[in-house]
Amino acid sequence: MLERLPSGEGELLPDGRQMNILSSFMTSDGIFCREYETHRDRVMRISIACREFWDWNRRFSITVISEGELLLPGSGSMQNLDDYLTQSNLGQRLTPEREAESLEAFAD
Repeated sequence: MLERLPSGEGELLPDGRQMNILSSFMTSDGIFCREYETHRDRVMRISIACREFWDWNRRFSITVISEGELLLPGSGSMQNLDDYLTQSNLGQRLTPEREAESLEAFAD
């Protein structure tokens, strides 16, 4: 799914979790990365994975638990995610056009 769904779309995983693609990045080294969330019931995991050597490598992940409008940390916090996005070499989020070009490369 990481290699074909555009940002803003999601799909049900075989284990019953919902996966939603949040955004895409291209590192300064030219590595394609995706920010995505998986959730079931109140538990949500937000992850960043990058495509390296024909496989996806998860570089960052936090788990949060929803309590109504609140997101409570399960492991890490939203601040950890913001810090990772700021300090990593992910660069800016890709435009929809640039993301489509990157995804198209996986279809070939």
